[in-house]
Amino acid sequence: MFKSILASTLIAVAGLCTGDAAMAKAQNCWIYEGQRSVPAFRCDVSRRTNANGHIVFDIRHNERNGAFFSVILWDDNTAEIFIDGEHGETTWFTDSDGDTRLELGDGDQFIF
Repeated sequence: MFKSILASTLIAVAGLCTGDAAMAKAQNCWIYEGQRSVPAFRCDVSRRTNANGHIVFDIRHNERNGAFFSVILWDDNTAEIFIDGEHGETTWFTDSDGDTRLELGDGDQFIF
């Protein structure tokens, strides 16, 4: 259930949250909706270490209505995603271009 909520939030409409993106790296991101790819758009990705010593990626984009969310990538290719006070898990992998792909269900992916 969370994956479908996450997918619709990242793909459709998400409110911007506050966060310090000043140290973020601007890069291209993509969204794949099934077999359809949305053109690349700019997003800010920052990498930080949380209080537990885990590496966290904070991602902000302004595509459509924008989104701000945080991701922890685990070694077993699971990912924890935190968005708008919600928490869920999904899978991830690194593609041949070195981009990280979050699986959102139904063939949807968020790539950064």
